[in-house]
Amino acid sequence: MKRCEFRGRRSLVREAFTVIELLVVIAILALLAALIVPAVQRARATSRRLACQNNLRQMGLAGAAMVDSTGAFPTASQPESGYWRMLPFLDQTPLLELLRHDQSDMHGVLPVFVCPDDSVVELQAGNTNYYFNAGTRFRNGKKNGFRSDSFRDTRPADVSDGLSQTAAMSERLVGWLPLPGNPPRPGPGEHLLRRLWYSQYRYNTNGQEKLAARECRDHLTTEIPLTFWTVTMHLNSSLDYDHMLTPNRFGCYNGPEDFEIDHGAYLIPASSLHEGGVNTLLADGSVHFTSSAIDDQVWWALGTRAEHDRVEGFP
Repeated sequence: MKRCEFRGRRSLVREAFTVIELLVVIAILALLAALIVPAVQRARATSRRLACQNNLRQMGLAGAAMVDSTGAFPTASQPESGYWRMLPFLDQTPLLELLRHDQSDMHGVLPVFVCPDDSVVELQAGNTNYYFNAGTRFRNGKKNGFRSDSFRDTRPADVSDGLSQTAAMSERLVGWLPLPGNPPRPGPGEHLLRRLWYSQYRYNTNGQEKLAARECRDHLTTEIPLTFWTVTMHLNSSLDYDHMLTPNRFGCYNGPEDFEIDHGAYLIPASSLHEGGVNTLLADGSVHFTSSAIDDQVWWALGTRAEHDRVEGFP
C-alpha cells in the first residue's frame, strides 16, 4: 500500500480591488483628465492662433516687398486684386500667371489665405480670412483706412499716422456661402459672427458712422441674422472690414430689412474664433493680437491712416 504524503503547501490568496479603492482610482483619473484636456485644448488653440499670425506676417512681408518694388502696398482692387498681386511675393508666380490667363476666380486658395481656426472655410470657393482695413467711414464715401481707393494703391507717405499706428489687415470669419446644402438661416452650432444683423434705424450718410455703430450695437431688430457671404477672391476682389465696431461684435446691414439697404454702408467688424480677440497686421509688417475689449477710441484711431481723422468721443 502506497504511502500518501501530504506536503504542506503555501496557500496562495488572490487579492482584488475593493469598491472604495476602485472609486478612488476613477476619481484620480477624472481629476487628471480635467487638468490635462483643457491644457491640451489651450495648446492647440494657441498653435492655431500662431499659425494665423504667421499667415498675416507673410502678407506683411509680401506688402513690404511690393513697396520696395513698386513704391506702394497692394490695396487697390483695379485692375487686379491685391491678393493676386501678392502671389509672386508668396512664391506663387505660376498661380498668378494661370489666373491671369484664365481671368477666373481663385479656387482652392493657398493655406496662407486661410486661418486654421475657421473650420467653415470653403476652399473651393476661394475664400480668405484676412481682410484689408477700410477705416471708419462708410464704403460709399471716401475711405480713410489702409485701403483708401479701389484704383490707387496706398503709399507709405499716405499713412501720416505712422505705419506702426495703422492697421493694414485683420481677421474676419467667412460668410456662410449660398452653396447647395447651406441654409439661408443659421443652423445648429453656426457662429453668428459670420452673419450681419438688421438694426432699427438706418444711418448711411457720411458723417453718421458713429450713429450707425451705436444703432448696430444697441438696437438689433432681428432675432436671427440673415446670410452674409464672402465674395470670392476674383480678379477685382476688394474684401475689407471696418473699424466702426470693435472686434468680435455683431455686424449690421445698417437699417431694417427693406429695399433701401446700401452695401456701401454695411458695418463689418473684424472677427475670429480665437478666444478673446483677433490678429491684426499693422502697416509696418508687425502682427499683434488685439483684444475684443480694446477701447473704442483706440480701435477707431488704429483704423485711420491720418492724424486728423481721429474723432473724439467714439462711439
